[in-house]
Amino acid sequence: MSLFDRTKRALSRVFIHEVEVYRKQSVRIGMHWQERFVLIGRIQGRMTTKNPMEQEKMKVVNGEQRYEPNVVFFCFPADIQADDRLVFQNRLYEVVAEPRNPSFMDHHYEVPLEPLPHSFRKAEDGNLIYLKIEGS
Repeated sequence: MSLFDRTKRALSRVFIHEVEVYRKQSVRIGMHWQERFVLIGRIQGRMTTKNPMEQEKMKVVNGEQRYEPNVVFFCFPADIQADDRLVFQNRLYEVVAEPRNPSFMDHHYEVPLEPLPHSFRKAEDGNLIYLKIEGS
């Protein structure tokens, strides 16, 4: 067994959270097309937040101000893009940038997230599951 396989096996024990991934798609509603966030899948991973001390340290690196998200989702390589919405424990998050591949070996992805203050509910239309965001 290679080191890569052992690491993946160890990470699969750590990835204990399941999130639902929604992506904006054009959907035909009657005679009109509307943009809706449609469920594209569920992904196993680990949701983490940074403590306030870490957030302050990361704002200025080498004299340059950087943006660092408060919430990061770690997962195996998956179909996640910027501007997707993730639902975890009835909270809505927005993917603010493309997932990072820090090891450059498709070992795991780090997905930067920002919590959204909007309330939402899940709706079904035939075999289509989508989000109805009420605060936007």
